[in-house]
Amino acid sequence: MKADLYSTLTAEECKKAKELLLKNWGEQISNIFILGLFLGIRIKDLLNLKFSDFINNKKLLIASNRSCHVNTNIYVSPEVKEIIAEIRNQHPTDEYIFQSRHRTNCKQTKPISKQYVYKAFKNISDQMNVKLSAKSIRNTYIKSLIEAVKPENHNPVFIYSSLNKSLGNIHSKK
Repeated sequence: MKADLYSTLTAEECKKAKELLLKNWGEQISNIFILGLFLGIRIKDLLNLKFSDFINNKKLLIASNRSCHVNTNIYVSPEVKEIIAEIRNQHPTDEYIFQSRHRTNCKQTKPISKQYVYKAFKNISDQMNVKLSAKSIRNTYIKSLIEAVKPENHNPVFIYSSLNKSLGNIHSKK
């Protein structure tokens, strides 16, 4: 099993994990995995996404993240739009994109818990003998982002802003 801090998933591992998550844990957990790969945001931010954060069917507004304390706009792909629209159609009264369904007697709605997601990822990780975690999903997104940009155009400001991180005093070259 991969065990390093910067482990990523191959395309084959992503496909297999998606299938196993859907089969063993259901569509909601599978969608968390898929959106994690497409958006690359922290699991806490992903689980706390509300339908109201989805602006003009074009972008998600991620509120005040912990590393740079600013709101971040993330433009979403057609695949992400489709997944969010499907979830919205299935659960039109939900507040959260990944709303917990196990709190029926509770007056306050909440997103699905990180612990439940971690449990599902750990289960599939053990079945596949790979490191499947929120961190490995984010690392896979980072790797795909870096690989998508030509080496001569690598811009740390762009990459870090895409990851919802601050670089402090580093500025892009003009």
